[in-house]
Amino acid sequence: YLGVPIVAGDTCVGVISVQSTQTEGLYDADDERLLSTIAANVGVALQNARLFNETQVALAHQTATADILRVISGSPTDVQPVFDAIVNTAIRLLDCDFTALLRYDGATFSTVAARSRSVLIVVHGAWSLRYWFAWADSRMASPIACRKRACSTNSRAHRPAWSRSSGT
Repeated sequence: YLGVPIVAGDTCVGVISVQSTQTEGLYDADDERLLSTIAANVGVALQNARLFNETQVALAHQTATADILRVISGSPTDVQPVFDAIVNTAIRLLDCDFTALLRYDGATFSTVAARSRSVLIVVHGAWSLRYWFAWADSRMASPIACRKRACSTNSRAHRPAWSRSSGT
């Protein structure tokens, strides 16, 4: 048996191992050097892939920010296009099924923009949103409490396990 760690950055991310069930002591120092070289190259490739993916994510975030800023500068008197751009960007970046932008007046929430994965929901009259919020509220533990907490504390309200079927 000969096993060599695969190191990416400063972290061991795996092992390359070779074994012979026929001959004991088959592998010598040359084999160890060869396998170490291969493992080092695999580690570099994994590290490069990770860095490339991080760069792609950062680029997507910067592009989304630039897109929203472009809408803001092109719509100085009408905020609705800005709200729509924000929910469209959230769907794309976060890969979620539904998103809504709500305003809070201290007592109630009012939806100013909403989108499902496949269709922009027109907020005029808000009746169409009742279906979406009823659907989301039936699956999320205390969604109204989460929204209120986010507003009252000026902090994020994050529910990683939101599905009632997952035990929350």
